[in-house]
Amino acid sequence: MPVLKRPFLIAWVILLLVATGCISSHDSGDTKPSNLALVFPINPVATPSMEKLVLPAANDAKGVLVSPADADGLRRLAVYSCADEGATNTINIGHGPTVQRICSLVQRANKNDNGSFVYTDYEDAVAGIFDPDDIHAEVSAFYHASKFYEFFTRPEVGLFDSIPLRH
Repeated sequence: MPVLKRPFLIAWVILLLVATGCISSHDSGDTKPSNLALVFPINPVATPSMEKLVLPAANDAKGVLVSPADADGLRRLAVYSCADEGATNTINIGHGPTVQRICSLVQRANKNDNGSFVYTDYEDAVAGIFDPDDIHAEVSAFYHASKFYEFFTRPEVGLFDSIPLRH
């Protein structure tokens, strides 16, 4: 086969795979991490079908779920998991020192490590089963919290007219 015909053949194979659904147009070979996320638009009961949506507020060079910094360098939204990594704290509640386990705040969802915020470990949570390693929960929390924040900071809502400089 002549050299000039190979790219044409490869393009047709890729087009055929995309058209038949064997690969998605998102799987274009682009290795740049994306803000694409797999979420329930409302919740698993009201909207049982998940959707792939872009998290417009996720903006961090490290790839974790934090909002862009404002002019003062303040990030308005960040999502962490409370992970049991064996950390403890000693407190005194009047009966002598007591050791208690405490969680460590970690950010597990990472588009740089995963390629996007599409995590499919949500089935236990939907079934009501606790999974301490559920990364999808971080993505879902960020998606819904950013929707709340966007709504409440709209000028037409007027919330920050009564409490200026608080957002």
